[in-house]
Amino acid sequence: MNKAIRERLDALDVKSIILTVTFLTVAIFLFFYYGDVRDLFREREKQLYTGQTSGQVISIEPIQRVTQSKWKGTRIFVDSYKVSYRYNANGVSHESTDIIPVSVENDELLKSLLAVKINATCSVKFDTQNPKKSLIYRPE
Repeated sequence: MNKAIRERLDALDVKSIILTVTFLTVAIFLFFYYGDVRDLFREREKQLYTGQTSGQVISIEPIQRVTQSKWKGTRIFVDSYKVSYRYNANGVSHESTDIIPVSVENDELLKSLLAVKINATCSVKFDTQNPKKSLIYRPE
């Protein structure tokens, strides 16, 4: 093989390695910056749902996640809470379930719900076109 061709191939490999490392670094940064994708979906739905009412909590159940590693061993932690609630929309009673992730954005909401637990009053946003679609939110 010609020396010039080998040098060009080596240069291309270095460029691809640098581009790959740069791409992965940006991807990891964006993943940690936006954190939990579930909160992004909740925020979008909270803006889309225009109907507002109050509801009553039926039950709250923690959703646990198990992680295992060689050095830290097995860890069990609460990832989110499954909240079942009842609300009235347009004169019709509905029951729904909302999964609220444990995050900074949901900290105050979860504290207020967990302080009272059963029969707590909650604020509910629902879709006016389909009132069965709803979520629990904390009024600003």
